[in-house]
Amino acid sequence: GTRAWVYSLGYQVEQPYRSWTIDGQVAGFVVHFKEGLTFATVKGAGHMVPQTSPSVALHLLRRYLNDLLW
Repeated sequence: GTRAWVYSLGYQVEQPYRSWTIDGQVAGFVVHFKEGLTFATVKGAGHMVPQTSPSVALHLLRRYLNDLLW
């Protein structure tokens, strides 16, 4: 799916694919590439993350904006 497509771009991984957590619980996964691309997922959410997991979506957005995902 999307993860395979992101890796097919051939970008160099700067921070390897790993879990990110909220209060010690795995909330999703993230990988950061040297070219500046960050790919993050939310565990158990579909393409409508803010609708299905609003608190996790807000947490992810705040961490991304504050450069705290990796």
